[in-house]
Amino acid sequence: MCTLFVKKTNSGVLVGRNFDWLQKGGTLHYIPSQRVYGSQTTELFLIEQMGVDKPYEGINETGLFIGCAVTPIDLNPPKSDNGKALKMDELGAIRFVLERAATTQEAVNLMETMSLNNSYLDYFLRLHFLIADSDGNIAFYQSGDKTLCKSLEKGQGDVMTNFPKSRTIENCWRYNTVLRQLNSVKDMETSMKLLETVMQGESTKFTGCLVMY
Repeated sequence: MCTLFVKKTNSGVLVGRNFDWLQKGGTLHYIPSQRVYGSQTTELFLIEQMGVDKPYEGINETGLFIGCAVTPIDLNPPKSDNGKALKMDELGAIRFVLERAATTQEAVNLMETMSLNNSYLDYFLRLHFLIADSDGNIAFYQSGDKTLCKSLEKGQGDVMTNFPKSRTIENCWRYNTVLRQLNSVKDMETSMKLLETVMQGESTKFTGCLVMY
């Protein structure tokens, strides 16, 4: 059960993240730009525990960030792939998109071409994604659900935990805590302090934040 937030500050767009998991471990990867199927990819940085092709989050050289969190019950699973030719694992989509997109809108456009498979999770568990670029354009994306997009002004931010943003969120104490205290976030130090308030004991495996300029 993870917590992510994004805030547009005077220094840049800041993203904070608590990652909660069952076991320790995890690997950081720097992936240089490379030629893939005749096209040049962007370089990127990934965090994973299930293989470099299935990161939980990452950022590329253009300042595009994608992170994910589980939604415990998928109330509106996609009934079909609507003829989408590109089939992708939900986690695998993060690296695929970061290699090819430079902005939030490009990332959303690319993800909407995919039929996302949640093969590594129970059927009733799905992923949703926080996408943010260095200009403060953000999106909350989940396959089969409404995509919410917005452009942040300085001082504005938003939060994602384990409930789709398109539905009412009432009982998530982490979501409510971060939303109430988001005004206190000014820099890396205040971001880490806020993330510490929503740590979940030993189940929080790492906490971190970054600024996209």
